Amino acid sequence: MSSLDDDETGPKLRKIKLEPGQEMEVCIMLLECCSQEKIYLDYYGRLGQQFCKIKKVYQKNFGTCFVQYYSKIDRLETTKIWNVARFFAHLLAKDALPWHVLAYIRLTEEATTFFSRIFIKILFKELARRLGISQLNKRLSDPTKQADFESIFPRDDPKNTRYSINFFTCIGLGGITENLRKYLEMPRAIKQQKAVSDQSKNSDSSGLGSKKSSSIESKRKSESDQKPAFDQSKKSDSSRLRLKKLSSIESKRKSGSDQQSLIVQQKPASDQSKNSDSSSLGSKKSSSIESKRKSESDQKSGKRQRRR
Repeated sequence: MSSLDDDETGPKLRKIKLEPGQEMEVCIMLLECCSQEKIYLDYYGRLGQQFCKIKKVYQKNFGTCFVQYYSKIDRLETTKIWNVARFFAHLLAKDALPWHVLAYIRLTEEATTFFSRIFIKILFKELARRLGISQLNKRLSDPTKQADFESIFPRDDPKNTRYSINFFTCIGLGGITENLRKYLEMPRAIKQQKAVSDQSKNSDSSGLGSKKSSSIESKRKSESDQKPAFDQSKKSDSSRLRLKKLSSIESKRKSGSDQQSLIVQQKPASDQSKNSDSSSLGSKKSSSIESKRKSESDQKSGKRQRRR
């Protein structure tokens, strides 16, 4: 960066024609140049602020850079940690960067390291210097943003809550932990409320369980009552089917026997007709033979008389 004034450098950088998606390169360039300085220069913070105010895509990209740098904070030198933390504090104080990026920081003894605690210390001390303790406390107490600050001011475990209070007290920012101190001052009332709520939940669950059990028993009884009727209907249906089958078989047998009797009756009649036909044929043959014999005998007798 040869220019010493951000008002001169900003327009020059904005004149560079960037394709969609290359805005991240500008953010990385600013952070790399800032981290390599021996001391922090407010010049880089003002440049980042200009870009964030121009396009929201730069806000998103600087938020991504915040997460990336914090995830690799253990690999950075102490000077780079100082410069990067003060750069992001500048953007947060000027509302150029949304405060929900702080949700990525989890301030507990197990989740932090020596270098990450240095980063958090420099970040919040720079915010307090730029905004003041009262204004910073007001920002952090905003009820609409409490979900973003739960990881920095944890309330899930008293151990983590005390660790957060002690950390900010040690760095001279105990004033921003007033809400956490109030939370720890009345743990008994909170426990009693939780116990009452748990009891009510248990009673409700037991009532629901009894209702469910009674409904289940009634269903079982109705099913058991329905089963015999169903079985009886099945048995009656099966007996009816059997009777139908038997009746059909008997009818078939009767029809078969009737047919056989008809066949038997028809056979004698046919035999008789055959016999009568054969007898008539025999009588005809015998009569023709006799007539032939008579004619032959007559012819013979006629011949004899002629000879005489």
